[in-house]
Amino acid sequence: MVLLPQAREQDAINVAERLRRHIAAMSIPVSDHLEAGPSIKLTISVGVAALDGTSRELTDMLAAADAALYYAKETGRNKTHVISATAQA
Repeated sequence: MVLLPQAREQDAINVAERLRRHIAAMSIPVSDHLEAGPSIKLTISVGVAALDGTSRELTDMLAAADAALYYAKETGRNKTHVISATAQA
């Protein structure tokens, strides 16, 4: 979980997308030989919860982020999805 207090929704989406792209571009070695040998690639799905002015409860934000994450996974993975926390209430 990453909390971005005072961030606007678009800023949070931009951070999530940069993180997602960075991880997808990584090549992680699976042996002790760092220069050569097999490696794996990873991808992540990210759920972004944006609070509007009416909801300030942490539980609302966590539920919304969880719903956004599962939506991203169910619709293809390796993507970012955003949802308003109050849309879940």
